[in-house]
Amino acid sequence: MFQRITIAALAAFAFLVFSGSASAAEPVEQEEGGNFWVTSGFFSKHTSDQFAPKGGYNETNTGIGIEYGIDRNWTLAVGTYKNSVFKRSTYIQGVWTPDVTTYNFGELSLKAGLAVGVVNGYPDQMQGGFFPAVLPVLSAEYKRVGVNLTYIPSLDGAVDGAVALQFKFKFF
Repeated sequence: MFQRITIAALAAFAFLVFSGSASAAEPVEQEEGGNFWVTSGFFSKHTSDQFAPKGGYNETNTGIGIEYGIDRNWTLAVGTYKNSVFKRSTYIQGVWTPDVTTYNFGELSLKAGLAVGVVNGYPDQMQGGFFPAVLPVLSAEYKRVGVNLTYIPSLDGAVDGAVALQFKFKFF
């Protein structure tokens, strides 16, 4: 059920982003930056359990982070969470959301982009040390609340894919 809802949400968002003139929304004139968001950990759903630890994955990834809007296209994100294999992870990433994939519907802002950075805490990746990560990100923001949705792809022989949902609250 969750997988079908997620696929439908991603498809609807992709349609809105890439439909151009068919959409009532226009690319957004955003704030120039300087805003802070406090982020939660993640709720994740794995696409397979082939590489899951005994007892299955932790899919309630408690944690906390901060997003800082550098400018209207770049956000710096740092945080920590208890990952899917029950270890503590830390991430540092730049999130790029180009103007062409950012839309406003009144006070609702929808963005699509890429998160590029490093993460640690996964024993099977770099012995738990930091490793690079490039992930697609969808964000929705309404006034002072928002969500980020990302997809972690499966890596053959090493990683089960997952969809992760994160909540965020605008601090200022």
